[in-house]
Amino acid sequence: MLFDSPAYLIFLVAVVYLYWRLSWRRQNILLLCASYFFYGWWDWRFLLLMMGSTVVDYLIANLNIKVEFFDGKPVGVELPQTVELTVVETEPGLKSATASSVTKPAKTETGLVVYVPPFINEGEKIRVDTSEGSYLSRA
Repeated sequence: MLFDSPAYLIFLVAVVYLYWRLSWRRQNILLLCASYFFYGWWDWRFLLLMMGSTVVDYLIANLNIKVEFFDGKPVGVELPQTVELTVVETEPGLKSATASSVTKPAKTETGLVVYVPPFINEGEKIRVDTSEGSYLSRA
């Protein structure tokens, strides 16, 4: 699928339409699936690379991961629903900040960037939802 092909135009219109029709939480899943589809259409090896990259964002030491096998070959990877990650880089927190809709980017120990409330500081552990890559709470 090339950027100037009719198939890409149909794909783009469908993704944009669905994106605006879905809730905020499902928009992230749609974009991830659309990325998988787009790169998988071009070359299936890109699809495997993208999936591997997504899994690596959540890998930390001593994390239990379920791997499904068929005929001795891995066919699926299941991450836990949540992981605890340490914030290694973020803007300084505000002492008077309370929970609100304002967020700031925070880079975790795995390189994953998560949007967190303003009261989260570097060195704190946070709980992250692996299905959406979103902040849930302090750990």
